[in-house]
Amino acid sequence: MVSALVISILSIIGMILCVFFFPILKIKNFHMQTFWFAPLLGAILLLVFGLVDAELVFSSLIAPTSVNPLEILAIFISMVFISVVLDENISRQSL
Repeated sequence: MVSALVISILSIIGMILCVFFFPILKIKNFHMQTFWFAPLLGAILLLVFGLVDAELVFSSLIAPTSVNPLEILAIFISMVFISVVLDENISRQSL
């Protein structure tokens, strides 16, 4: 319990440090934001060390409840896609 809490807190602190001190990773022409590295590493560590039950995490992601994380993510990505397509169409028409 304590180790899971420590890993979670370190992940949050790592994310904040990445946002303020290393916001963008640049490798030649490739640029990537770094805010997600620390939380991803924390989640992987929690699963690898068995501090969080992987089956419980998977079942909660696909649970048939009104707040299903995967369904919300699918809706969000769909809205982003529609927004980008509409923005491209509008910018092409103005040229």
